Amino acid sequence: MPEEIHNRESDHTPQPLRDWWDDAKTAAAFLTRLPITPAAGNGSLAQASRAFPLVGLLVGGVCALIYVIAVDLGLTALLGAALAVAAGLILTGALHEDGLADLAD
Repeated sequence: MPEEIHNRESDHTPQPLRDWWDDAKTAAAFLTRLPITPAAGNGSLAQASRAFPLVGLLVGGVCALIYVIAVDLGLTALLGAALAVAAGLILTGALHEDGLADLAD
């Protein structure tokens, strides 16, 4: 029996859920340095902005997890916070810090 090729036409995911997933991928590709390919299609960054809080939750969750692990390993709170901030800088490409620096231009 031949295998079916999985594509969007044969996908049984409801359209609104697929749209949210595509917007989340586009938002993650824009807001992070993760190697995520934005969803192909008619979606725009303006439409994907509804998923920005989800990406922020993901980035913040990773930073929080790094902090908790660092403190559990016996590092000081200050060092754990420094590692968490560094993780955020790496994940986002210092997007917020760049915006803050632009205030001084």
